[in-house]
Order: sequence, then C-alpha cells, then structure tokens
Amino acid sequence: MKKIAVGMVSALAVLALASSMSASASEVTQEVQADKGIKALSIISPEAFPSESEPNDTKSTANLFGVGKSGTIGKAGDVDWFKFTADITDYERVRLLVPYGSYDYDLYVYDSTGTNVIASSTGAGNADETLRFNTVDGQTYYIVVKGYSGFSPSEPYEVAFY
Repeated sequence: MKKIAVGMVSALAVLALASSMSASASEVTQEVQADKGIKALSIISPEAFPSESEPNDTKSTANLFGVGKSGTIGKAGDVDWFKFTADITDYERVRLLVPYGSYDYDLYVYDSTGTNVIASSTGAGNADETLRFNTVDGQTYYIVVKGYSGFSPSEPYEVAFY
C-alpha cells in the first residue's frame, strides 16, 4: 500500500492520483491521522485482498472475511460464503466487483443463523453489486456471493467493505 501525505485534496485530484497509479477511484481510501492533522491517501491494489479458499460453499465452511476477498464463481451453482463478527453496533457497506464479461453475480448478507437474508443486491446483468446493513457488536454475519448466470474459474470477483 502506498501512502501520500496531502493537505486538502479535491475529488478531481483523487481521481487523477488513482489514475496515475493504476488504481481505480474506488481503490482509494482516505485515512485521517488525527494526532498530526495530516490526511493520507492509501492506494490499495486489487491484489491486496486474499483469495477465497475452497471449499466455502456453505455456512459451516465459510472463509473469514477480513476487509475483503477475491474469488471465483468457478462452475454453475457455485456459491461462496464468508463470515465476520461485527466489532461495533452501526452499519456496514459491502461492494461486489463483478469481472467484465457475461457474468451476473449477486450479493447477500445473512444473519448469525445463516438462514435469514438481512440485505441483498441482485442487479441485472454484469453490474457491480452494493448493499448496506445494520450490525450489532459481537454478532456474526455471513456475506454470500452467488452466480446468477455465467461463471469463470479464471476471472476473479472482489468483495469488500467500502
């Protein structure tokens, strides 16, 4: 991860910086160092997210999520499960970046039982998916990526908090 100290940064400067460093604007996060009053931009490359580990097709085999994962929908009917435990009562936002091509993947969040969908994003076609949901400190949640149509064992998706 590369960090660049800056004073005030406009949205245009962020986009230009991301472009010049081969990163998308969505890969740019802003951190505030309160003790120094300095803002720093972190450019996170897609390779920063660890890959899923198969099998993770069920709640009981779910991978730990961390801040994000990359993975593939490798065959028809493939489903990838990830889990995390909330460390605050608030809300989370999750984004699924679908690989370019004829793929339609959907994104779901299940409660701690793994049976109740509490949020979903099922846009049509090759669109990326985003969702927002409330969390309770100490509760486990499951993030699920499902292939609706199309699959590729070699074209990875990325799913992450944003």
